[in-house]
Amino acid sequence: MKLLPLTVICYISLSQFDCFGSKVMAQSSMTYKNTSQASVKQLNSKNSDAYLKSGISKTDLNDFKGAISDLNQAINIKSNSAVAFFYRGFSKYKLEDYQAAIVDFNEAIRLKPDYDKPFYHRGNAYMRLSKLEEATRDYNRTLQISPNFVEALTHRGLIKTKQGNLRGAMQDFNAVISFAPGFKDAYYHRGNLKDRLGDKRSAISDYTNAIRIDPNLSEAFHNRGATKLELVDLNGALSDLNQAINIKSNSAVAFFYRGFSKYKLED
Repeated sequence: MKLLPLTVICYISLSQFDCFGSKVMAQSSMTYKNTSQASVKQLNSKNSDAYLKSGISKTDLNDFKGAISDLNQAINIKSNSAVAFFYRGFSKYKLEDYQAAIVDFNEAIRLKPDYDKPFYHRGNAYMRLSKLEEATRDYNRTLQISPNFVEALTHRGLIKTKQGNLRGAMQDFNAVISFAPGFKDAYYHRGNLKDRLGDKRSAISDYTNAIRIDPNLSEAFHNRGATKLELVDLNGALSDLNQAINIKSNSAVAFFYRGFSKYKLED
């Protein structure tokens, strides 16, 4: 019997493998590579989540620059996180970089079109830039997604007030109070609107409700005091203006009205 060379035997008998088991080694290498890639992906995901959580925590602590730094890292690792773009935009908004905030809110919306918060805060940024039509569209979209989003409804009411649509503004403030009777801003702004419309006593009632919810709302004390002054309730006006100044001692307008109240009491 003629013996075949070793190399030939290897190729004939082990057609799937070479003599040194290189296919086995290749398979092991491929398995290791896949496992390694999965591990890296999992690690990156964990790192992205860690940066995201840290960034959100820093926004809660008003460390907006620190938040942006962490959220940059989160986005570098995971560029399709709508939440990361939203919070980075929110941090930029709080730092008054409204145009840059809008860019991030745009991306958050692109990634997650039914995400209400980026629409609402983009509306706020547009409002800061005096782009009232754009802001209104965003508040409307926010309310389409979340009909009881009271902050969006309140801000839409403020825009309507600025635009002279006082009836529409009143409807929005009324709706907020029906949804959320404990929402102080709606009472305060509705009080301002009623005062503007000449309904002074009803305005005082709204300021009183706002103060009941937040006893440190200096603006409500100030406006209630000014309204009482118009109704010639001089002692009531003085009491409210004293409280407004106790809460916020740098209000020149409150000092003026208090001085005028004292002057009228001496007449």
